[in-house]
Amino acid sequence: MSNPRVEEIVQRTGLTRKSGETVRQYLRRIGDEHGIEDEKVEEMISRVAKVFDPQAEWTPADEEALTQFIDAIETERVADTPNSKSSDTRSLPQIANTGRTATDDSLTQRSDSITEGANRTQWFNRERLQWPDSVWLREYERIEIIDYGIIAALIALGLYVFVYNIGAEPLTRWDESIYANVARNMVTNGDWLIPHLYIHPQKPGIRYQPFLEKPPLVFWLQGISMSVFGVTRFAARLPVGLFGVLSGVVVYRFGAVLRDRLAGVVATTILFTTPIVVVKGHGGRTASTDVPLLFFGTLFLYLTWRALTEDRPSLLPYVGVAAGLALLTKSFNAGIFVIASAPLALSRIKMFLSLEGAKMVGLTIAVVLPWPVYAWIQHGDDFLYQIFLQQVLQRATGESFATSSRTLFEFMRYPYFAEFPAFFDPWTYLLLPAAAGTVLSGKRSDRTSGPLLLIWWATTTLGFFAVTGNHSWYIISMFVPCALLIGLAVSDAASGSVLSGAGLGIGLVTLLAMTGVSVIGLILSIGLTTVVCFPYYADSADPERTTGSRQIKRVTVALLVSVLLIATVVGTPPAGNSQPQFTETEQLGQTASKVTPPDATIAITPAVGKVWRFTFFADRHYEGVPPTELADQPGGTYVLAPNETLERSGRKYTVLDATTGMRLVRLDARSKRQRTYRHPRVTRHRALTG
Repeated sequence: MSNPRVEEIVQRTGLTRKSGETVRQYLRRIGDEHGIEDEKVEEMISRVAKVFDPQAEWTPADEEALTQFIDAIETERVADTPNSKSSDTRSLPQIANTGRTATDDSLTQRSDSITEGANRTQWFNRERLQWPDSVWLREYERIEIIDYGIIAALIALGLYVFVYNIGAEPLTRWDESIYANVARNMVTNGDWLIPHLYIHPQKPGIRYQPFLEKPPLVFWLQGISMSVFGVTRFAARLPVGLFGVLSGVVVYRFGAVLRDRLAGVVATTILFTTPIVVVKGHGGRTASTDVPLLFFGTLFLYLTWRALTEDRPSLLPYVGVAAGLALLTKSFNAGIFVIASAPLALSRIKMFLSLEGAKMVGLTIAVVLPWPVYAWIQHGDDFLYQIFLQQVLQRATGESFATSSRTLFEFMRYPYFAEFPAFFDPWTYLLLPAAAGTVLSGKRSDRTSGPLLLIWWATTTLGFFAVTGNHSWYIISMFVPCALLIGLAVSDAASGSVLSGAGLGIGLVTLLAMTGVSVIGLILSIGLTTVVCFPYYADSADPERTTGSRQIKRVTVALLVSVLLIATVVGTPPAGNSQPQFTETEQLGQTASKVTPPDATIAITPAVGKVWRFTFFADRHYEGVPPTELADQPGGTYVLAPNETLERSGRKYTVLDATTGMRLVRLDARSKRQRTYRHPRVTRHRALTG
């Protein structure tokens, strides 16, 4: 006997369930075809799905959910009627509250207004115009008007945090200055396909040589930036800073999909105020590769989540592109995101055994493979040695770096646990109680699957690098799920979850008890309390307002609190000083670029150490000269050497610039006496044989 409820859904929608189509896929297709808001569909889908299960226990609440689902479909069908514009006699507020308004049929079949949850704009009617089922058009339709305002506000905050006055601070001695030099050599020497350096961090000697330790994607972007803005610290850091901003946008969308807009705004605010993501080590205000990897890896997991949980295999090719770009950013380090997605992928492995899954693999290979194949053809074993042996095996086994004495366990080579509070300050104390409250308060599997994925992502990242890592920035990607977990807890508490609210309260009390009453602690406590409690105050003050108005007000308050928190927690360090600051080495490089000819070669003695900050500012040729041979160099040679080395050489020179430890000089012509003095054995031999 047929189910009358199922027949009613088919009659109202005009869509029948396809062969092999799951109930969730069928209901999701109904929502897509009739423009029902994603959040509303996901909210009702678990109960509406019971219609198709004759053994399921049916409750009045389920009946109400089915009625709301059918009413939403009916509302959409009325709005789609061509003469609905003339026949609809409702007032404008009534139209807004039902979620639809009619438009001119010559341009579009339907358009949504600001409503309780359906603000999507659908510019084309696929049934009439045969518009292709574009993934990006569908994604555009899911982003409502309010989202554009939120994203614009978050981008503005991100630009302050990551980009404002980004060129003020000096280059850091190691990785940042290395990568900046690689990009500069692409621009000045034309070495775009194979990165090059004069001073290789893993090879002795000073000579122009390939730098194959990292894939070139970030270097390419930095080189393009330098081509536009000039060879400056700002240009070297700008692409990485923009990736930091874009990471915030992806985190916002991730939080909105996992829970709601409030969760996304809170999570992005936390990301923008996490020290290791912004300023420490390889943060977004440095010319390093870790924040770009953070962006592509987060995008990969976001798209994977959407594809697998929403039964949208059409997203898999874009998952492949994100995976390829992550690999082209930092090679094997991108594998941690595959580990993070493994449980979700294995639970829906059949989706990957499809044409879209094959496209995903093919696009990943197409993005990644060309450059390493070219590099291997050009440099063979040297390429494999640098990118695999040095960067993977030697680091993982600890051969390249010493073990820290402050590690919690003997097998660890970096004190991740000891440094974690500083990496995630001031959010560290909220993390565990917030995560526990969020998981325990989830009564349905769709409410807990997201938090469980985030917990898996964070713990596997920390666990993997606790065994194999030796630098702080290796775990930078775990702070995205940490931020999202707290964001979900704040959203759940604001929606009435006692457990999430209790978890946040315990975290705030712990923060104040452990760090004392500080300005940051007070602002954080007051800000989160305001965000959580505002919905209850607003409900009592205006119980008749629409859901759309409620969401706008909640998110507006959250954004205002975000501005206050970023101004307090981040403060002035991102803005830097009013005037750019330069190290002594950078000042020597600036002098060299002014006083030496463009085609000059500067001799550098190995005792100077790694002088990438100097070479970044001085676009010259370089060669290494041992200290014992310095006196034999011809007159007019430009030399960068320590003061002691120059004094011991016995050679006369003209000082062009000097610091406390080294000098940039031009050697004077050698006298006959100096030549004889420097080579007494050679002189005596010539006298005896002459």
